[in-house]
Amino acid sequence: MASLMGMARMQLAVLMGNDAAAMPGVDAPQAEPIGPVIYWRHPDGLPEWSSSLRQTADGRVFLPVLASEDLSLGPAPEPSTEMAMVETGERTILYYRNPMGLPDTSPVPKQDSMGMDYIAVYDGEDNDDGSVTVSPGKLQRSGVRTAEAVLAPLAATWRAPGIVELDERRISVISLRADAFIETVANVTTGSMIREGAPLVTLYSPEIAAALAQFLTDVRSDGRLGEGARQRLENLGVPGEVIDRIATEGQTTVSIPIMAPRSGVVLERMAVEGMMSEAGETLFRIADTSTVWVIAEVPEAALMEIVVGAEVRVSFRGLTDGPIPGRIDTIYPEVDMMTRTC
Repeated sequence: MASLMGMARMQLAVLMGNDAAAMPGVDAPQAEPIGPVIYWRHPDGLPEWSSSLRQTADGRVFLPVLASEDLSLGPAPEPSTEMAMVETGERTILYYRNPMGLPDTSPVPKQDSMGMDYIAVYDGEDNDDGSVTVSPGKLQRSGVRTAEAVLAPLAATWRAPGIVELDERRISVISLRADAFIETVANVTTGSMIREGAPLVTLYSPEIAAALAQFLTDVRSDGRLGEGARQRLENLGVPGEVIDRIATEGQTTVSIPIMAPRSGVVLERMAVEGMMSEAGETLFRIADTSTVWVIAEVPEAALMEIVVGAEVRVSFRGLTDGPIPGRIDTIYPEVDMMTRTC
């Protein structure tokens, strides 16, 4: 209420032509500063400010400046000089500039196409370096942060959705090279993990049995390994350890075991005990999951930022162990026409 009364008295004094400060009982209104602390200033009024609470060299605390207080932090101009320039008109007008900030000036007063007066530019206000000065208080409120400029490579972070797929180079298909009857099948099914060298099936093939008998005959008659018969067995897919065991023991076998060529997960099981399998028919599909692919859809605008061999991190929503490191192995030489991703 005291502030409102003071302002009313000042307005009355202006209407009456008197100086409000000279009227009896009238004091210039002094509004209490309000708002948050924007910055801190030197207690002696020196041109020294701080964005956080600090002390002077002699241990005095900087004074807080609230949002409603004056944000002009530069050195105050000499009152007498500025008042003299305003009152006597000593300031020199250099030119008039466009009120909308367009690069258009005029040596004489004029208006633009919308009827707006050009703004006068006085001597000392013209700045040709294009710099803009902002007070520390406004910088503090707008959240501007500064840092030292250094010469360093720029690092960009790109996030892209992806799908996990099996490595095509780590998938094996187990099939026969001759017609055979499946005698036994290992106790595995789709999704089972299997080790390299573990038996998958045992089979009987008339063609393989005839080749084994010929190989054993050559070994017994010549006293040495029959190279032709051995090569025939290898072509029919008989494991090398089975051939070596027959050559050492001198006895053939009827059932031939087929081993897993790699460790991994069983993707497909087509073998059934007692079935007749033709040459080329798939019995098992096994995939090594120790290394997988992540097919990521990278935006077309980011293709210049990625290179083969760059390190990446893969995160899964269902895993809480954190991101898994990886590397870019291949960049496909085509862009999806619908999503504009590669």
